[in-house]
Amino acid sequence: MMNCRRHKLGTDTDGQTGVGSVQLRRRVVDDAFLDRTIELFQTRTDRTLTREDAREMIENVTGFFRILGEWNRAEQELRRSDPTAE
Repeated sequence: MMNCRRHKLGTDTDGQTGVGSVQLRRRVVDDAFLDRTIELFQTRTDRTLTREDAREMIENVTGFFRILGEWNRAEQELRRSDPTAE
């Protein structure tokens, strides 16, 4: 589904994606979680979703929230080091 996107992000053969200085690791999820992800997203598409699609969706959502957390920590760090920065 999104293999070309993974390639553009720099995923190497061991499943790690380089985003800046952060290494995102592929996490192993159980079949029940994959099935629940398919159930949730299947209603939003006409294409039959696979477990690999679900795995990629989980990785993308997890990565999105990880980046938001990093931005938040960086902003907090900036505020601590420079109270006038807003």
